[in-house]
Amino acid sequence: MDDDEIRDRLKRFQREMTDLSEELVNFGKKKANTDDVEVIARKLGLLEEEVRVKFGTIHSDNQEIRHALRTLIESVDNLRSDLSHHKRDTAEELKAKKQDDQQRFSTPIRFQMLLWFGAGIGLLAVMQGAPQALLSLLPGLAR
Repeated sequence: MDDDEIRDRLKRFQREMTDLSEELVNFGKKKANTDDVEVIARKLGLLEEEVRVKFGTIHSDNQEIRHALRTLIESVDNLRSDLSHHKRDTAEELKAKKQDDQQRFSTPIRFQMLLWFGAGIGLLAVMQGAPQALLSLLPGLAR
């Protein structure tokens, strides 16, 4: 039950109580017999009892809802805290891993690149001089 529904019910109960009170006054003015007054008084008593029971039920329902909301809010706060710790830990791990990777791979990669570059230049030099050296070694083929 939400608050608007509870307010509507309470307004209805108040209207019914007012109507019954007006009926009692009207019956008193008309000098009705005691049976009619007793019936209305019984109706009024039953209605008052029903209102008390419903107010008690509404109050207990509200307490249960408040308790459930408090529990839910605490759970959400705990999840937020866990998430922030997890994010912080993950960020620190990634930062440490990145630093380790940079330290591990930065120097060898540069060195390997220099080796490959030197090997390429050497291969190019050999390829340019190799045919001439081969021809000079074999004088019969040069003709």
